[in-house]
Amino acid sequence: MSGQPSERLLGVALVVAAVLLPLGTGNAGLLVVPVLIALAFFVGRRMHSLRMALIAFGIGALINLFATWLRSPDAFLSEWLVSVIAQFAGLILPWWIGRYLRLREEQRLRLREIVSDQARLRERARIAQEVHDTIGHDLAMIALGSGALELAPDAPPRVREAAAEVRSRAVAATDRLHTVVELLREDGTGASYVPGHESVDDLVARAERAGAPVRLRRVGELPPSLERVAHRVVQEALTNAARHAPGAAVRVTIDATEDPVSVSVVNEPSTAHPVGEPPSSRAGQGLIGLSERVRLAGGHLDAGPRAAGFEVIAHVPRSTPQGTPAPEDDRATDRIVAHARRQERRRQWQTAMIPLALACLLAAALLVLQVLTVRTTGLAPAAFNQIETGDERTEIADLLPPRSIPLEGVPVPIPPAPEPSECEFYLARSHALDLGSDIFRICFDEGVVVATDRLTPDGPR
Repeated sequence: MSGQPSERLLGVALVVAAVLLPLGTGNAGLLVVPVLIALAFFVGRRMHSLRMALIAFGIGALINLFATWLRSPDAFLSEWLVSVIAQFAGLILPWWIGRYLRLREEQRLRLREIVSDQARLRERARIAQEVHDTIGHDLAMIALGSGALELAPDAPPRVREAAAEVRSRAVAATDRLHTVVELLREDGTGASYVPGHESVDDLVARAERAGAPVRLRRVGELPPSLERVAHRVVQEALTNAARHAPGAAVRVTIDATEDPVSVSVVNEPSTAHPVGEPPSSRAGQGLIGLSERVRLAGGHLDAGPRAAGFEVIAHVPRSTPQGTPAPEDDRATDRIVAHARRQERRRQWQTAMIPLALACLLAAALLVLQVLTVRTTGLAPAAFNQIETGDERTEIADLLPPRSIPLEGVPVPIPPAPEPSECEFYLARSHALDLGSDIFRICFDEGVVVATDRLTPDGPR
């Protein structure tokens, strides 16, 4: 609301400038006109409301129309069009240049802000990833270790109950950690499970140390470019096994002998009691995120029950195919930047359409005015040549146009007329698009032609 009074004040300034511009003639115009042009440019740089500018220019044009009618009722339309042309060249164009420069500057600032915001979001996501890597996986290993202790045959009942409680709390803490990480990321994507610089062998060894019965089998040599994808698949499958099948034997198989490479994780049915909490939807979200990760690598993921257990298997080509989508954060940034650019181009086009539309309207109005003027006051040279001294007015009435030009509207020097005669002036026009400045003068004495002249800027001919 605080910006509305300033917008109205700028609109009033445009109206005042439109009213004063036609008055800037003579020596005063040398000072007034440059000031009004600078004012229009300033308003274009400051005014945000396109609607307010249109209203201001419209009010200014209407005021000039009324003032022109008061000054010259007989020829107000032509004079008003001249004032509108002056308003277009002296106010609208400077205002449009100022607005265009402001929109370009705003676009640069907005794009810079978008890129900066996306960089901050990526940094927050990176911090969230580090938090998840350092704490989330430790919680998963605690759940695995407590699950193994819960299944130990020589463990006392109290120890098993304590292990189950530890596993339950670790799972709950993992869920809460996911919630915090997703809030920190602010991009709606689930947290990743890929710690930096850890191989699949290290991951399996860490799970074994935590007490999980995990066995790894490798066939062939896995390309280094697929190590992170394989780690991601194995990590997600081990996390799901720790949550939903604690203590179950898990077989990890990486077959790199063929193309595509297959990464398979199969867990047997669990003999432990499930955690006393309802199943979390985050497991499904994890598989969805994992499927997207595999898809970005050019492969596909299958997950589902197998016998009484569960299997997760990914097939990934050795080389990434052409046209693989860019990372999601880069694509999101590109979409936001492209949307901002489309909005700015739309605003610039809206601004550019004002002088363009007004120029077209002025051109059409001038064309219509020219046609009407020639039809009402224009006399063709062929018809003028038929008029001779001594002709009666009634004889040449069909050759003359409906109206004559008033004496004060003749734009060429007028020589003395024969006495005592009354002269009429007509535009020397051969067709509607003839823009010549010559004038035909026909002088009458008691209804009889006594003189005919063609007046030019250089004198009569």
